[in-house]
Amino acid sequence: MNSHLVKADLSGGIVKIDVGETNTPFDVHMELLCNCSPYFDNLFQRRFDQPLTEQVISFPDDDPQIFAQVILWMYRGNDSLDLVADEKLGFLVRLWILAGNFEMIDLQNQVMLVCKKRVDESLGILGVDTINYIYSHTLPQSPMRLLAVDVWVQRSTTKGFGTRQEEVPRPFLEDLCHGFIKEREKSDLPPTLLKLSDHRYLIDFLPLEDRGGKVLRPTGAVEIKQTATEAEMETRKIKIPCSRTKAKSVMENTGVGVDGQRDMFGKSD
Repeated sequence: MNSHLVKADLSGGIVKIDVGETNTPFDVHMELLCNCSPYFDNLFQRRFDQPLTEQVISFPDDDPQIFAQVILWMYRGNDSLDLVADEKLGFLVRLWILAGNFEMIDLQNQVMLVCKKRVDESLGILGVDTINYIYSHTLPQSPMRLLAVDVWVQRSTTKGFGTRQEEVPRPFLEDLCHGFIKEREKSDLPPTLLKLSDHRYLIDFLPLEDRGGKVLRPTGAVEIKQTATEAEMETRKIKIPCSRTKAKSVMENTGVGVDGQRDMFGKSD
């Protein structure tokens, strides 16, 4: 998209567009719309054969404020992005995604540069809501997904990850694992454990905790052995182990089964 309009961009009539649940109206020059967006160019591919400007195009699922920024960029070019300099990162992400829906690569790249600058200045990570929105509106290998993963690889902490891992989508966790591995492969450190202490792998007598600091407990019931009482000790019987051959002989001669064999004091059970 050129920053300067030409006369041809303002020809071809006006396209009426309703956006959002409230049907916010937008009137846009058709040729400008088609020159900036391959999506609209294909939608109005028969505009030279028959008049199409009377019909209303509707985008009920889109945000009118985001759509307005897309249209503003068509008329004013990259200068319009100065108006979003103070917008939150989530707004920029949605703008990038909407531009992608309309196949406006130039706008996407310019918005991405603004996003990258915002991320560099904040020194933070992308929030859970933003990550969920990105992964529900983009395809694998998307540049916006890559940005989210790179930021987390560079800046996330174990504590922060532990409190958020249940709230982010699984594909993000998989991409994050790949990101950490790639980052490790780029380092100069050899693939060895020699620099890590042996105590890292020894069992500690202190309660184990998860990454969020919660004490881990066994999932099943654990039977705790108790010492015998005095009454149990008085009635305790001591049995002498014997071979199967001897046990069989005892059964034949005395008629006492193995479970009722005589104890060491000559008494039977």
